[in-house]
This record gives sequence, C-alpha cells and structure tokens, in this order.
Amino acid sequence: FLILLARDMAWWPFNKRAVRPFSRAAREVSRVLGAASESGESYRGALLALHRAFDTAAGRRVLASDLDRFLASHPEHGGVRTDVERFFTASRKVFFGDAEHDAKAGLPPVDLKSLASTLARQERAAR
Repeated sequence: FLILLARDMAWWPFNKRAVRPFSRAAREVSRVLGAASESGESYRGALLALHRAFDTAAGRRVLASDLDRFLASHPEHGGVRTDVERFFTASRKVFFGDAEHDAKAGLPPVDLKSLASTLARQERAAR
C-alpha cells in the first residue's frame, strides 16, 4: 500500500528530478575536456554541450544577441555575464570563424570548465 501511495504522491523514488541543463552540461564539459585530449573536437564538444544547456534553460535557441533576454529571465546567472559573453565569443570563433586557437586564447578550456561548473552551481542554488 505504501508503495502505491508513494507512486501516486510522486514521493521518492517515484518523483522526477528537476531538469538541470547546466548541471548536465558541467558533467559533459568536464568529461570531454577532462580527457588528456587537446583535440579541437573536445573543445567543440564542450562548447556545444554548454550551448545546449542555454537552449534548454531558455526553452529556445540562445544566441549572443539573446543574452540580455536570457539573463533577464535567469537573473541567477547575471554575476557571470562577462564569462558568458566570453563563451559566446569563443563559440562564434570556433563554429563560424574557424579560429579555434583564438577562441582558446579568449576562453581557455580550464575557464570553460569553470564557467560550466559555476552555471551549474547557480542553477542548483536558484531552485
């Protein structure tokens, strides 16, 4: 009887966890960049994972020009605005400018991992 009640009331273990796209992205960024690989594909994969987190959190595609709108609806991330702008600049260089070296100079992999972790921490604190 208690099992049925727990399921009906969505108690543990039947409850669903809140969607936390930045937490998922932080794990993926850490996994992709944590490998000893310095390949361009790992950096691209890390950027893409974080892009998907922004998209999921916003419920739509987020581009650099949408940053003000995103931060207005997610004020918990306002404190890292400069780092998020660096992220979008690096992403533009990698995906549209074929300038990965410049992107990594502006946002080194260690800073990308740190940004992903910070966004995840802010996401958890806001819920």
